[in-house]
Amino acid sequence: GDVLVAVDGLPVANDGTVALRGGDERVRFAHCATSRREGQHVNVTVLRRPQQQQQTPAPPKKGNKKMAKKPVVVEEHTFQISLRPRELLVPYAETDRYPSYYVVGGLVFMPLSVPLLDEFDHGDEDRPRRLEALHASVVGLEKRADDRNQVVVWTSTLATDANFGYSDLCRDLPVLDAINGQPVTDLHQAASIVDDALQDGEQFLVFNLVPPNPRPGDQISVVLDVDDALDADEELLRRKSIPNTASDDVLDAIDLHRANRSASASESKGGGKHKRNSPSPQASGGGAAAAAKKKKTHQDLSSSSSSSPVPAGRATRRSR
Repeated sequence: GDVLVAVDGLPVANDGTVALRGGDERVRFAHCATSRREGQHVNVTVLRRPQQQQQTPAPPKKGNKKMAKKPVVVEEHTFQISLRPRELLVPYAETDRYPSYYVVGGLVFMPLSVPLLDEFDHGDEDRPRRLEALHASVVGLEKRADDRNQVVVWTSTLATDANFGYSDLCRDLPVLDAINGQPVTDLHQAASIVDDALQDGEQFLVFNLVPPNPRPGDQISVVLDVDDALDADEELLRRKSIPNTASDDVLDAIDLHRANRSASASESKGGGKHKRNSPSPQASGGGAAAAAKKKKTHQDLSSSSSSSPVPAGRATRRSR
């Protein structure tokens, strides 16, 4: 592989450090990149072996049993690199925004992140590190265009009759793999799948989850009755003083999904942005009743307390 010898003209020592401010202080060479903003450039100088160089050793000399190797010839190359943040499946930091969440039938789903793992100590300081080790297969991976955008996990359960018997299954943050047979790529899409099921009058919601570090065939299946889940959501909003069953970004994604669905439906009547707490114009029969009940759970509720389905130390977005 290439040998890194300089960054922005600063020689890189054998221990991977460069001189700071031209003095005796030394820092890791990554400082040359992390001290700059996104979109700026950094020049990287490397030593590279020419592709046409022969890789076969020279024949041995007489009386010398060891193989004589040709001297290695390398070329120096300098590249200008544009800096950008890494697009990680599991972000190491989340700043300048509220956390995303989605509650259905008392099950709380959130995108997996390192700060989220840090919130799950619950008196056990080693638990966040244990959870990170369990999810090591996805922590540090970059996003791919043909794969999921987020790792959606089941973080907690707000106990209701609708989810009785399931609450202990979320202890190790299992990954949401599919809903009603449809693969989940991110939290917004998961909410859209549930919304489609409600609009279509489905009787059950089937959540297929994979425990972290699974063995072949390991899977968790959670089946919720739609009517029971909707009633549970309404009860939880009142009892827990939760402003919404979803964060604002998820509610906006549902609004956009409904608008796109209405626009593509041939029987759609009228147009315009679908209001958050009103039934869908194309829903009919049992689907309309179920959809109306679900949209009611998205209603903003004014409350005096600030109980939230997200972990301690994290706040949901305030009511609109």
